[in-house]
Amino acid sequence: PGGMLTCAIPRYRLPRQVIEAEMKRITELAAEVRYGTAIGGDLSIEELARDFNAVYVAVGARKSTPLKIEGEQASNVNSGLDFLRELSEGKTPALGNKVVVVGGGNTAVDAARAARRLGCDVTILYRRTASEMPAYAAETEEALREGVKIEYLCAPVKFVLDGSNRASSVVCSKMKLSDADESGR
Repeated sequence: PGGMLTCAIPRYRLPRQVIEAEMKRITELAAEVRYGTAIGGDLSIEELARDFNAVYVAVGARKSTPLKIEGEQASNVNSGLDFLRELSEGKTPALGNKVVVVGGGNTAVDAARAARRLGCDVTILYRRTASEMPAYAAETEEALREGVKIEYLCAPVKFVLDGSNRASSVVCSKMKLSDADESGR
């Protein structure tokens, strides 16, 4: 129970006992939790409507959005969510001395801070400026205090692979802000 809270948010930000206490409160309020149940297969909508006054369907952890750039398939290029999930499972992902994290959201900052705590030299590449960065400002400030570097207005365009399908470097494009589009970006 807890979904993304347990597999994507590092324990230093959200201790597991907090999640466990909240799940206990929910089940003590007479909520029934069923895992691995296919709605429409294992249980029909009609059965839910007949047997319950209210239903909450949690579809599980979401997947990362691919960068869609050359070299992304390299064996040492991973999504932030996969990296954080491995850590939450008690695994120590194999990282090099230098780690590049792409993005400016909370997942990127969490991944960067986690990699830094594993002893890596970490740089975040973010395509906009600090004021557009969607990650929590306090978390970004903590990352900087912990030694994470951030390159603003910098977007990766290609991972350069060595002979064994590993990224050895990343080619970036310097960005420039322009007027906002329809989405506000």
